[in-house]
Amino acid sequence: DAGCDWQAINDWGCTAVHWAALQGDLPMLRWLRRLGLDPGHANRQGHSALHKAAYKGHSAVVHWLVDVAGVDPRPLDRGGYSPAVIAKMQHHTELAGWLLTAERRWAVVAGDDGGGISG
Repeated sequence: DAGCDWQAINDWGCTAVHWAALQGDLPMLRWLRRLGLDPGHANRQGHSALHKAAYKGHSAVVHWLVDVAGVDPRPLDRGGYSPAVIAKMQHHTELAGWLLTAERRWAVVAGDDGGGISG
């Protein structure tokens, strides 16, 4: 680990997972998960790694976070935005549509009434 603290959390509540997702660094995310970092950890703004990847349009990272790492796509940030809405606001239309479908899948599995779906 070259002397760095891979478990560090900055003043905004972000971990290395947030930064790896923001950069679209899927190999780093896989490594951090193997080390035990939570890919679903939300920072002080309510952003998980999924929110960060959706913002940047990193489709492969978004798909991995939801389908492999098991990050719930439905939580809203403090502004009331889901990862799907954030992707749409950044003009990542196809990714936003995929995230909306993922929200619906998660709602069905969880037995929710759909109230948390942002679409």
